[in-house]
Amino acid sequence: MDFRVDMFVHQKWVESRLDLHDDIFEDGDDHVILPPEFFDNLWQPDPYFLNSKISEIATLTHKFSSVTLYKNSTVRYACMMHAIIACQMEFQLYPMDIQICPIYIESFSYHNQKIRLKWADNGVTINPELKLLQYNLGRPLQLEETDGYMPEKYGKRR
Repeated sequence: MDFRVDMFVHQKWVESRLDLHDDIFEDGDDHVILPPEFFDNLWQPDPYFLNSKISEIATLTHKFSSVTLYKNSTVRYACMMHAIIACQMEFQLYPMDIQICPIYIESFSYHNQKIRLKWADNGVTINPELKLLQYNLGRPLQLEETDGYMPEKYGKRR
């Protein structure tokens, strides 16, 4: 089974290799918003959803994404994404069953010694107006940080 999720994804990291000149910032601003195409010229943490069948940045006439650079060399990337997530469901207790469908995220190219994905303090938020008949969206959400879901990616086995 699977489910579709539409989400806003925000990533933030410090890129100390950037040489930012003050003239790119407007007076009084500590940041500048750049066109989404600029993102392709930056180093990226390249997170991906391990259990997704499909994940893509939402588009209409353009990609719904933005890149913000801060004077302290922080890069903030935000986008709206659609994903279809695989979920192993068990129906032995139907109609009293409870399904838990996690979304696993890790870096595609880098192991944990090179990059550490960390949840922000506010983690994941769900629109309080969202209502789905017959479904409970699982409050509170459980956010976990681990040493990686797929150690075999680097030749290690558990």
